Amino acid sequence: MMAKEWFTMWFQDGGGRTLISGRRELRKYAKQYDFDADEVIREGETTMREEFSEVVGGVYRRSEAFAQAFKKSEREKSKRVFREKNDGN
Repeated sequence: MMAKEWFTMWFQDGGGRTLISGRRELRKYAKQYDFDADEVIREGETTMREEFSEVVGGVYRRSEAFAQAFKKSEREKSKRVFREKNDGN
């Protein structure tokens, strides 16, 4: 069984980063944001360009270790926010 692949989508304008889980989700985002999912799978990355060829963002493949660390930090952040909310009552 092949391990799940992880990808990161980023935007030049500082619009944040999105962690993408697996090829199915990658293809969903590719349709929504108009980038080439096959190029990301084949080459490991691609860019998203405006109509005048200006780079506005991109997508690249991440390691499983990165994805697990990211998810762990998000869980810890959620727990901290929950505790802070409940300690204030």
